[in-house]
Amino acid sequence: MTGRRRQRSGSLAALVRPRMSNTSGRCHETALSDPLAAPSVADKVPCGRKGCGVNRIPLEEARRAQTWNLVIPSIILGPNVPYRDEGHDRRWSGLGGFSVDLRDGAWWCFGAEIGGHGTVGMTRFLLSSSREDAAAWVSAFLAANPGTGPCTADVPEEDDAGETRAQISAYRAREIIAAAGSIDGTDGERYLRSRGLAPPYPIKLKWLPDARAGEGAIVVELTASNRPVAILCTYVDATCRKSAHSPNRRRFNLEPYRPNAVMLIAEREPGTVDIGADVIIVEGLENGLSVAQVKQPGWQIIALPGIGALQHMEVES
Repeated sequence: MTGRRRQRSGSLAALVRPRMSNTSGRCHETALSDPLAAPSVADKVPCGRKGCGVNRIPLEEARRAQTWNLVIPSIILGPNVPYRDEGHDRRWSGLGGFSVDLRDGAWWCFGAEIGGHGTVGMTRFLLSSSREDAAAWVSAFLAANPGTGPCTADVPEEDDAGETRAQISAYRAREIIAAAGSIDGTDGERYLRSRGLAPPYPIKLKWLPDARAGEGAIVVELTASNRPVAILCTYVDATCRKSAHSPNRRRFNLEPYRPNAVMLIAEREPGTVDIGADVIIVEGLENGLSVAQVKQPGWQIIALPGIGALQHMEVES
């Protein structure tokens, strides 16, 4: 583990700082990112001036911006703030434990307990600025710097090697649980109905509008050892179809990754025994709800968040 002071040399020297106009003279209406997600196309902050146009950060540009999350702090903070690489994380000094995952640009500040993946949220934190000014800064940076940055790795959700990612996941899970509401009458229910899955549902489902750009999410708890340890978001687009963007479902862990966490769709009825099958295991929320429609009294129905969880299931002999 070695500490290194950032230098404006090599590839960093070739980057272009965004040129910003005087704040009082700027006119913009920008789609802003949640600190923990890509910007929603519905989130706009008008400047309040007559004739103001729209300068949105498209979804693909927001994703491109995330690849620069390791570089942008170096530009904003300047060369006099040292950093240290620890495992998968880069930590800057004097910022309350601000760190960025070297692989995919996930960021977190331990002192402020805020972070995520969105570049606008990170920029707002580093600049201590308004959301609209941060979004304008990121837009200018992207315009001046084509291509992708160094944070392009596809980190699997079960990865918990980096403390930054673990903190982000737990924080985001708590935020989602607090913000999600009833699924009744939402695009989430309409999506499930399109799959032939009408309410009432045997497991508690919630709906998170604007979970990411242009999409909401069906939210369900994952349990292990008889307690919730994570949540699973299934993304649904504005046409009430499962998202075509990868990943179309995503897990957020409330505690360190538990590979045996599952969705308990339905329990067997007390005092009943089915000699043919007592535990039915399927992959995915939708398959679990489908099997529940033909449930027998002696069945326990379990849905896996991914097929990889099957190897961690304990089966009674």
